[in-house]
Amino acid sequence: MFRFSLVLTVLIALAAYFYAPALRWVVGNGKTLTAGVLLVTPASYISSITYKETGRTLLQNACYKGYIQIAELLLERGVEVNSRDNEGH
Repeated sequence: MFRFSLVLTVLIALAAYFYAPALRWVVGNGKTLTAGVLLVTPASYISSITYKETGRTLLQNACYKGYIQIAELLLERGVEVNSRDNEGH
């Protein structure tokens, strides 16, 4: 049982390690269809993903770049709308 828990923990950590950058790339490049497929995780996790250089969330970045369909997908998913970036916006 312990081994299974350890393996599961490692797999979840690896998935999170690769998932966040993938979502950042998808949203940052306006890939609407791919974003729809990737947005299957809890909204709280999606809301916590930010761009390190700006501190923007995925929703803020989609809005900033004018990717309305991706912003709508994120809002439908229930992401946090009151987050602030590094400049306080």
